[in-house]
Amino acid sequence: MDLTVHLALVTNRFLLESVGSLLWGMLFYPILFLQKEVAQTLLVSISKFITPCVWVLFVCVLLTLPINVAMIGDGWSDVFSGSLWWPVVTETSAGLAWQISLIGGCILLLSNFFASNSKMVQKYKMFLLLLGGGLILVSFSFTGHAQMNEGWRGVVHQLSDILHVFAGASWVGGLFALYFVFKVLSDTENSLFLIKAVQRFSRLGMVSVSIIVCSGMINTLLILGHLPFGLQNTYQAMLTGKILLVALMIGLAIRNRVVLAPMLGQSALRQGGIASLKKAIMLELGFGILVILAVAIFGVLDPHAGDF
Repeated sequence: MDLTVHLALVTNRFLLESVGSLLWGMLFYPILFLQKEVAQTLLVSISKFITPCVWVLFVCVLLTLPINVAMIGDGWSDVFSGSLWWPVVTETSAGLAWQISLIGGCILLLSNFFASNSKMVQKYKMFLLLLGGGLILVSFSFTGHAQMNEGWRGVVHQLSDILHVFAGASWVGGLFALYFVFKVLSDTENSLFLIKAVQRFSRLGMVSVSIIVCSGMINTLLILGHLPFGLQNTYQAMLTGKILLVALMIGLAIRNRVVLAPMLGQSALRQGGIASLKKAIMLELGFGILVILAVAIFGVLDPHAGDF
């Protein structure tokens, strides 16, 4: 395999899933979990990130097709010959995934034309952003290991993979939004709003983590047929690393909830608690991005190849 094609595939997958997760989670958390006034303030604060996310996702979606053509064919030469483009789009699971992601990308691009400050217009814009970003995330379940099973096992695997991706996106993207909650609600007058925002994210986090753990176990059993811990090959080594990173994130989340969050309700400790929570959130977010990078790498590897 051409190393440059493999590198392009991994880079593109990483950008699509990481930026898609940030976009989904930073909208999903405030819209569904925060009080209306707080959500509106937060969405204004993070709105500057939306357009760059949309354009990165749209460009990456466009690049996905030629990269897949190069992967399925004999490298970049088949991209420039053009003979494989239509068969890849119409006859492969990668082509179906690309069609779904292209619809999502176009919906995201369409949302950029909703420039009015009207509440109704903004509501439609948020809906389109969630729909477009959601379709891009769903498209991942139509490629890779989620397609290795058939029949009922294939259906279960694909549904489990969709839940896994959305739960991870809600958690990671929600962390990004939560960081900005602290920026807009860190004054003492809004301490009650801040406490409620943290508590509601904690609920989102618990649900997300539960889904991630359960769906991750199902996916692993369907792919490997056994527990993933081991260094038998690159795939299993990286999967083990991913699990350890997720465990670190869960540990940080528990510390945030049990140790740091209660400090917000004590006036003498509030500012110190806010500073500590902001640092912890950024660290947890960093681990989340590393998890997505690991998935982008081992997601294109053969789970049973004995390369170690």
